[in-house]
Amino acid sequence: MATEKCTLIPEQLFDSQEAFIAHVKRFAVENGFNVRLDDVERDKGGVIRKRDIVCSSEGAPRGKDAKREESPGRSDNESVDAVTTPKSVAHSGAHRRKSMKTGCRWLARASRQPSG
Repeated sequence: MATEKCTLIPEQLFDSQEAFIAHVKRFAVENGFNVRLDDVERDKGGVIRKRDIVCSSEGAPRGKDAKREESPGRSDNESVDAVTTPKSVAHSGAHRRKSMKTGCRWLARASRQPSG
């Protein structure tokens, strides 16, 4: 007995945000790519009214110089010294891997329907 292939259909309805996310993740896995949660819009009460899920390769890769310059929390006068800075190798930037960003524009968006 074969399992039915997961599909995404425009205007498809889901019972909850969790059901939507699970369905999109299953669709992505079955089609050979990964996804990540992206933008979210909330109403005044903090309830999510719109959720975007994008391909994990969405976005443009950054160059080597951009990574260093845009690094948060580091001023131009600070330097990184592996001997005096108590950081693990995983967080020191010593082993940077190539960006997986390819500019993919795949997007799944869900909007909460008014009750009633």
